[in-house]
Amino acid sequence: MSTTAIGKSSSAARLKLFDRIVRDTDITGMSVKVAWRLISHINNQTGLCYPGIDRLAKDLGANERTIRRAIDRLIDHGWFTERRRG
Repeated sequence: MSTTAIGKSSSAARLKLFDRIVRDTDITGMSVKVAWRLISHINNQTGLCYPGIDRLAKDLGANERTIRRAIDRLIDHGWFTERRRG
């Protein structure tokens, strides 16, 4: 799975993106945590990130289904788009 934020990413851009996500009142709890982990995995050159669901689940102490729902919520609200590798 790949999730992409809009455009290339610097540290300042990552923080600005996260700040905007946190201010979205529809994004709460686990979705905020997942957003932070996704943002931390963004490649500065491509704007893409490829953390696995299993890795995110392990990092956040959650099950994979919870992570998937959080990612779906972030995608549904337009914060990320999803592309499958391959």
